[in-house]
Order: sequence, then C-alpha cells, then structure tokens
Amino acid sequence: MFMKSLKINNFRKFGTNNNTIEFVEASSYREESDEEEINLAPTTTLIVGKNNSGKTTITKALSKLINSKNFSANDFNFTYLDNLLGKYKELNNEGKLEKNAVLPVLEFKIIIGLEDETNNLVTNLASFMDIGNTNKSEVEIIVKYEIADRDVFIKNVKELLNKEMPEERDKFKKFLELIDGSSFKLNYYDTNGSLKEKFNLKDLIEIKTIKANKIESSKALSKSFSTIIKYRYIMDENKKNDLEDDIMDINKRVTSEITNTHTKNINKALGKIESNDKLEVQLSSDLTFKKLMNNLIRYEYIEQDHHIPEGQFGLGYTNLMAIIADIIDYIEKYPDKAFNSNINMISIEEPETFMHPQMQQLFIKHINDAVNYLLKRTGKNVNSQLVITTHSSNILNSKIHTGNTFNNITYVTIDNSYSDVVNLKDSKVEPNTETRENDLNFLKKHIKYKVSELFFSDSIIFVEGITEETLLNYYIDNDPELNKFYISIFNIDGAHGLVYHKLIKLLKVPTIIITDIDIKREDNEKEHFRQIQNISNRVT
Repeated sequence: MFMKSLKINNFRKFGTNNNTIEFVEASSYREESDEEEINLAPTTTLIVGKNNSGKTTITKALSKLINSKNFSANDFNFTYLDNLLGKYKELNNEGKLEKNAVLPVLEFKIIIGLEDETNNLVTNLASFMDIGNTNKSEVEIIVKYEIADRDVFIKNVKELLNKEMPEERDKFKKFLELIDGSSFKLNYYDTNGSLKEKFNLKDLIEIKTIKANKIESSKALSKSFSTIIKYRYIMDENKKNDLEDDIMDINKRVTSEITNTHTKNINKALGKIESNDKLEVQLSSDLTFKKLMNNLIRYEYIEQDHHIPEGQFGLGYTNLMAIIADIIDYIEKYPDKAFNSNINMISIEEPETFMHPQMQQLFIKHINDAVNYLLKRTGKNVNSQLVITTHSSNILNSKIHTGNTFNNITYVTIDNSYSDVVNLKDSKVEPNTETRENDLNFLKKHIKYKVSELFFSDSIIFVEGITEETLLNYYIDNDPELNKFYISIFNIDGAHGLVYHKLIKLLKVPTIIITDIDIKREDNEKEHFRQIQNISNRVT
C-alpha cells in the first residue's frame, strides 16, 4: 500500500482547482531480495517549481494532518476567507446568516493505493473499505478541519459584522482572530460522508521531514551522529548495561583520585577557617550514560590522510551528511513492526542547498541507493516512499534522465494567485505527431543540455539560432522593465518549437517562438534556386 494522491482545498496558497498531488508508489526492499543494486531515482516523487509557489506547503499539509497539529487562521487561503466574509455580510443584511451560512473548512482528500491486500495495513483501513467491492484498488479518506460548534461561531460572526470599525480591512483582521479563537475539530469521512470517529491518520501514515540548510554550529554533525550511536546503545540492553558498569568504575576511580589530590586539601584549608564539622566539601566524578553519549562522537573527514575537523568541512558536504544522518536517525528509531503497519514517507526539502551542480545531479540519482543500503543494513522490511521538493534545474535534469521519463514529476506554479499543480507524465508531454517517440526523446535530451530552466522561468522565448539568442539577451538585459523578470531564451537549433507545445501548455509559462519563414518549394524550384520576392499564395 502507498500514498497515491493528496488533494488540498483552501490550505494556504491552494484553492479548489488543480490542487491534487500524485505520488509514485512505494518501492520495498525485502530482506530476501537477490538484488545487489537498487536504483529508485526513477520512482522518486519530485516536486519542482519557483520560490513561493507552494512546494513546501504540500509536505507541510501532510505533516500537520498526520501529526494532528492544530491549524491556524493563517493556514486558510485568504482569498477564500475574504469571499466567505463577504458572503456573511450579504446574508447578515438579508437576515439569513444563521440559516444559510457556510462554515470555514479546510478539506483534504487522501487516496491510498492498494496493491498487497494481505498487508496488515488493511486493518487500519477497514472502516473506509467497501466490503461489497473486493476488487477496488484504492481507498479514499476525506479529512476536514471544521468548526466544532456552529451556533457559537455564527453568533460571534454576527457580533463582528455589527461592530463599527475605522476601516473595512480591520474587519478581516478581526475575522482572522475570530477563527483563531474558535474551536475546530479534525474529522475523517469515507466517500459516503460517514464520520469515522475512532480513526487516526497517524495510525496509518508516518512521515519524516528532512529540512536542508539547518547547520546550526560547527559541531552539528558530531551531535547528529552522537544521537544515532546513543540510540543504538539504548536499544541494546546488554551493551548499555556493560557501558554503565564501565562508567561506574570510571566514576569510582576518578572520584578516588580527586579525593586524594583535591578534596582532602580543600577540606584541610577550610578547617583552618571553620570547623570541618560545620563545613566540608565532597568532590566526585559525575560521568553519566547521558552525558557521555551527548558528547561521544567527534566528526572528522579525511583528506590525503589528514583528519580535518568538522568546522573546516565544506557547507555542501556538511549539508549532504546532515541529510544522511537524519535518514539514519529515522531508520534506527523507527520500530521494526511499525514499518509493516504504516505507510512510510520520507520528505527531503530542497537538498540542493550549498551543493554544486554535479553534487545536485548525483544526489537525486543515488539517494535511493543510499537509503536502501541503510535499510538493508538494519534488516528491516520497509515499504517507503521518497518525496523531494526542489527548485534546482540540475536535480530536475538528473531526475528526467536517470529514469528517461517525465513521469513522477509534480510541477507547482502560481495561476491567478493560487497554487496550480501539474502532475507530469510522458503521455501528457509527448507531441501528438506520427514521430512522437523520436520527438519525446529529443525533448528529454534537449532539456538536459539546454532548457530545464523553463520550469522556473517567468516567460520563455524560443529562437532558431545563435544570432537571435544573442540579440534578445542583449535587449532584455538593457530593458529597465524586462530585466526584472526571469525571461529564458532558448536556442533550439532549428524549427523544433512545436515539439515543446504540449509541455509549454502544461507549465502555463508565457511563450514566444521566433522562427524563420521557410517557404515550401517545388522540386524544380530547388534545382534552379532563386530568391522568392513574393509569398502570396505560397505555403510557409
């Protein structure tokens, strides 16, 4: 089983259209597998888009839902709330507020894909399954964050609407405060609208969010790996007991040394001032398991046989190691049985931070290998989905070409102030021509070497040759308005603009194609080539 899709209604930048995110199914490492090498990069869900388009909002919504965290007024889409408040004003003036008011609600639809019905996850989903339809391949869970007491909320809204305020916008601010002060409930429903009171999403799904760029000090990695080693000792009772016995012996030996060297002399000096019957000190060693483990590891890296301190480690490599440390920590701490009874998701946010282009490309290509190796070492039978959010064209390149596909790429853009989700697939991108397979391969290769930036551009200009590319870049750089935007100019080396047509329409990026007017010539014209002076009635 796996998370198949998530639909987000009115959460932050999301509205009610183009708001479904599809996830690639989980790939499971099983202990009995004979596979030596597992490369899952083609099946990683990659979420791409420009800054502030809503990429992180997707994983944030999942995290809040799974961990049952409270939502605030700032989690609602403000356009949605503004329209709702406007409707309340109309109904209040008509005297119909109590009867007809629609309450504010955040709604999410989660689709769980069913592939292995023998898995004990079915137990957690039993109340959502249609017993009469045993062939169903998915289960739908509707989650609503909704007002707990309608009457109290409507009463408070009415009081707010009847208050005089200096400016109309002040009423919206007070409406936000009203929502924050109102009592909400997180409720679960099946497709028939039946409330499932005993269900909790956390019993079904576990998500680990790894944030890049969280290097807080020059000892960040030492602390991370100390935590991992500490947990291993905690889980192994024999190792922990042996270590604690050793710690007691160390405390005893050090305390004896301190007593003979320091404590006796200090007390003798104090005895010269005040009787030791009234004042005496005891110094002792206070090493504990916790203190030892918190500062156990010194992280170093090796360069030409030299052990270099962590503080001199490059930020890109430090960020990479921090991500690996977080994954190890998650795997180590996760109960063995729970991996089989939960849908497991690992979300990595913008791993490209501090990484040079080559490292970014290799990261998406090999991160699944690293995760699966770590899982294999634990001997755990894990069914895990990997989700990566990024605005790196290098990671996007690697994703497309490692899997040789546009599948499993979710593109998030802004359309009319709302987040707009496009779940890319080869079938959506490929040109609708007789040569579609060749054109699709051309598109993949061309994107790799030239134009992956189109996913992050404000607008695009396709040109046929280097002259147009150079001139347009010059004019845009010198235009005081145009140079404020990210306008990408792509030299497509010929009349290949139509190959991009479907992709450009999907991405909704404003595009111009500047091309030569090539005139169709008859065979005899080609033999006796002459400059054409008039294009009337000619096919171009």
